[in-house]
Amino acid sequence: MTNTLYMDLESIPIERVVTEARFQALAEGKDDIEPETLLKLSTSALTARVLCIGYALNDQEPLILNSEGAQQLGERLMLEKWWQICGDPRQCHLVVGYNIMDFDLRFIRQRSYLLDVHQARVFPATRYRNSPVFDLMHEWSQWSYRDNCKMDDLAKAFGFHGKTEGIDGSKVYENYLAGNLELIYQYCRQDVETARQIYQKIKV
Repeated sequence: MTNTLYMDLESIPIERVVTEARFQALAEGKDDIEPETLLKLSTSALTARVLCIGYALNDQEPLILNSEGAQQLGERLMLEKWWQICGDPRQCHLVVGYNIMDFDLRFIRQRSYLLDVHQARVFPATRYRNSPVFDLMHEWSQWSYRDNCKMDDLAKAFGFHGKTEGIDGSKVYENYLAGNLELIYQYCRQDVETARQIYQKIKV
């Protein structure tokens, strides 16, 4: 039996970086940080951190590793836990998610470097292969960037539920500031479930 791990990650900008960007925006005569700048800060491992990682093994219910709220682990401990979960290739044969080669797994690897977290496994960034990483976005587009689409659009095309209402990746930080952690975690869990549904449709 192939043990398949489905995953999704949510990141938020580091508070120090947001403060610096806000001062810079004010110095330039702007009211606040532009949304495009904030989103860019949220997706670089140099300026953002992991808020939570959602995962599900095989047909199990999606679970959340988180650095905030109840049972918070802190980012470093959360990353250590993540590598314990997926680090043994004999227990985790395949990792599945949407755009995880270019974002989720890359972000986890880079944050692990920065926080001096031991990486128990190397996930190759080799293109045009679907093991041990099955990237749904690239499998759908056959590695053609001209045919990339959002996971929500692909899910709806298959007739699945898609994204959690009222939130998407661009709204994670504002919901974090508003204290809506459970909404973010539900959104992350839903993305894990959606990834599993899509995988069942497009796997060979």
